[in-house]
Order: sequence, then C-alpha cells, then structure tokens
Amino acid sequence: MLAEHIGAWTTLAVPSESAVRFGTFDVHATVTKVQSRRGPAVRVFLDDAGWRDDRRLLYPESVWVNGRHGGIGWDGSPSSGEPCGVNAENPEDDAHEVMIENPVVRLRGPWRFELDL
Repeated sequence: MLAEHIGAWTTLAVPSESAVRFGTFDVHATVTKVQSRRGPAVRVFLDDAGWRDDRRLLYPESVWVNGRHGGIGWDGSPSSGEPCGVNAENPEDDAHEVMIENPVVRLRGPWRFELDL
C-alpha cells in the first residue's frame, strides 16, 4: 500500500452520494454523519468499482471536516487490502462539508525485491 500525494483536495458535501474524481480514480463517494466510539463523526466511503491497472483505491489518507483536521479512524478492523470507510471526528456535530486528500492505494502483487547483502 502507498499514499499518493496529489496536491489537490476533493470537497464533498455532508451528507452526500456523488460520482467524483479523486486523484486518478473515478469513484462513487458516500459521506454520512455517524456516531463513533469517540462521539460525532463523518464517515467517508469511496467505491472505485474494482481493480484498474493493478491498482485499487482503499481510502483517503486525510479528511478535514469544515476546514478542521478530523484525522481518520475505523470502526472495527478494516479488511486487509479492501476499500473501507473512514471516520473523521466532528466533535461539534456541525459537518456540512469534508475535504479529502491523498488516495491510499493497494498495488497488485506478488512483488519480488532483491537486495545485495
């Protein structure tokens, strides 16, 4: 997995469902308000509809709620290598938009690395 720095934000309304471009991915984005273990949060789920060019979008590395850094967290354990929704804290429970940045991407393997010892 790797995070791709794209140098641009994608802004989404809360709540919303929309087709958007995120980095090099065309995705269906679902954004909802949720109650997480830590309180009010916003959940962002990005569906890239499967593998493309041996790459799969998993989740955004950064989520900002109303211009505030919300961090990212998961409810439970995400499935290894599968797209998953992320929660961003919103303690004020006033979310009307999120900005996401930097796709975290799974690259299809297997990989072989050779090192001279």
